[in-house]
Amino acid sequence: MYVLGYYIILFTRFIGVAILFVYPLAGWLILTALDTWDYGISLRAGIDFKKYQIFDKSLDLWFNVFMLLSAWYFQWPNSSIFLALFLLRFLGEMFLLLTHKRIFLLYFPNIIHFFYPLYLVYLYLLQDKYNNNLVLLILLVVAALPKLFEEYLLHYKNYIDHNSDNYLNGSGASKLRTDN
Repeated sequence: MYVLGYYIILFTRFIGVAILFVYPLAGWLILTALDTWDYGISLRAGIDFKKYQIFDKSLDLWFNVFMLLSAWYFQWPNSSIFLALFLLRFLGEMFLLLTHKRIFLLYFPNIIHFFYPLYLVYLYLLQDKYNNNLVLLILLVVAALPKLFEEYLLHYKNYIDHNSDNYLNGSGASKLRTDN
């Protein structure tokens, strides 16, 4: 049952990016929730960590492409920021692909992921009052700090959520996370 659920999540993450062109913030929330929950379900489905990483990072890249495309589609001011943030993470993904070392995801963080919803809030609520580059710089810093912390926990400290950790340590699951 978990295998089916995992593949439904993967499929939903794949096609769900289309919602970014209709409801950008709702789409971001849904896709982020699915991305957050998929690891625990993949464990229970018996998906080994390397296979999980391939699926997850591919879908993360797909999500980033569609965040970039939606910024262009809606012709948001400063959409070139999205291109720069996309390219930053794309480099990290390429280094991961070439070296199989997740530390590159810390060096090239996925800031676009946290910047996107902040930019939406800015665009729809604050742009009329505060339309300047200083606000965008502040938004970038506000997005970068928690994202760097998250990347550090996930890709340097190998943090695993409590429920997944209990599953791995308590149920005799066969595959542990490794960075070979």
